[in-house]
Amino acid sequence: MTTHQNLERLIELANEPSSEKRRELLTEITDIFVGPAEPLNARESALCGEIMEKVAFDVEAKVREQLSDRLADVDFAPRELIKRLANDAIEVARPILERSKVLDEAELIEVVRKRGQEHQLAVTRREEVSEGLADALVEHGSDEVLVSLVQNEGAQLSRNAVETLVAKSETSEALQAPLVTRGDVPADLMHEMFWFVSSALREHILTVTDIDEAEVDALLAETEKEMAEAAQETEAAMSRAEREVRRMQRLGQLNEAQMIKLLREKQTAHFIYAFALLCDIDGATAKRIISDEGHEALVVACKSTGFDRSTFSAILLLTTDGGRQTRKGDDVADLICLYDKVPPAMAQRAMRFWRVRATGQKGGPADDGQQAAAG
Repeated sequence: MTTHQNLERLIELANEPSSEKRRELLTEITDIFVGPAEPLNARESALCGEIMEKVAFDVEAKVREQLSDRLADVDFAPRELIKRLANDAIEVARPILERSKVLDEAELIEVVRKRGQEHQLAVTRREEVSEGLADALVEHGSDEVLVSLVQNEGAQLSRNAVETLVAKSETSEALQAPLVTRGDVPADLMHEMFWFVSSALREHILTVTDIDEAEVDALLAETEKEMAEAAQETEAAMSRAEREVRRMQRLGQLNEAQMIKLLREKQTAHFIYAFALLCDIDGATAKRIISDEGHEALVVACKSTGFDRSTFSAILLLTTDGGRQTRKGDDVADLICLYDKVPPAMAQRAMRFWRVRATGQKGGPADDGQQAAAG
């Protein structure tokens, strides 16, 4: 019997009420559609699609699972049938959502918006995920969905999507490593993550991530006017510690040794201002760097400024969390090793970004100084 004759026979059986017969019919019609011995014309293809759609939802889900798996890689599969299978129970929908190229972006976004986590997870595993589809997943997906999306190298993430993912990663540790190691996360957002990720991920950011100099220059240009105005703050607005440290600077007395002396004498506010001036950063950023629990930020600041290795070691050993924190020898050795390993140029680029970030978020130097002294 030829393919065409067999198809005519199956069309006549489409109204067969028996469940067993319908299962057999679905299998045979799928065989004809997926791998015909003779090419089907447009009418025959349409008829096959109509029959499969009519019969598929009158049989048990297990049979539809098999149908879904067979049709997932067929680019000419009936669109309406594929849409219905994609919205079926996840065991049926999974092959379609993961592999089928029949569904367009809008149809997949509809699934993401209306179906649950398992359907969303299946979508994240597609060979390619468009920006629009990724945006929908970021908007509607759980942390598990987002981790799966970020781990997919074929996912195209928009700037807005990455910004949202980075913000979520501050409270979702599971997102941090996939984002940091992904490779296409903008450098400025990677350095936003620096402040809350693990030491291992910080080291990755410092040694791998780069910042586009042109982008940083553009940010600096945007804030140049604000920086100039801030520099004109009156001395009366400064705290006593800041005034004294600035006086040291004017007299040429401010250097690494003087900064360490202030620290040893427990003149904390003076030390913070001295550190800020020598590193060319605001007081609030200086305090944040010094208070950073992982101390990698201190590595960056000291290496960027060109502090002597002994200066870095002294600050590391003398700065403690309210005098209560102790550092193990191994921890100190690891940080000194990192200090030796981080390229000065990389540290300088990171510091340039932090300066821009601080200028965009804070007030003038006087405000920053008062915040640092208050701490």
